[in-house]
Amino acid sequence: MKRILAMLTAAVLLLCACSALAESEPAEVTEEAAATMEMPTLEAFADRYFSPLFNLEAGTAGASMKTAIAASEVCTFAMEYALWDPEIQTLRDNMLAAFETLGEDEQAAFWDGFEAVRELLDSCLEDYDANRGLFEDAGVAETMDQVMYDPLNRLAWENLRDHTLTMGNQIAG
Repeated sequence: MKRILAMLTAAVLLLCACSALAESEPAEVTEEAAATMEMPTLEAFADRYFSPLFNLEAGTAGASMKTAIAASEVCTFAMEYALWDPEIQTLRDNMLAAFETLGEDEQAAFWDGFEAVRELLDSCLEDYDANRGLFEDAGVAETMDQVMYDPLNRLAWENLRDHTLTMGNQIAG
């Protein structure tokens, strides 16, 4: 009898897990990225990854909401270019080449903004529900739900984050 109950319990848990996976939304990919699935160009890095991270000044009015919006933009960038499975050398080469086109002030602003966004998103990876209210207040909760509840989109952010840190080490080293 105990064995039957254990098997039924395992079957119910398996069905619940399968149901949760079936309910998750697939990653959205723009037509531009879907057509090519290429790595971001220098221009894309400059305009869609670096630029949103400028001017995130900690301690200013609205700083946390600006950071939430920037985090959403960065994650959208990672999703649109399918960075869950990047061609690593091209990703690194393009990121570094684009970064080197920035002036010193822009580079410093990027690193400051990146740290703020990285801290927020790393906190979300630990407990998104505890941070979701901030994204609701900023009007980007739907986008962040798509990132945080989809393992591929989470991986896209993690890859972008990790290769950005690698770029930073390469520049500093």
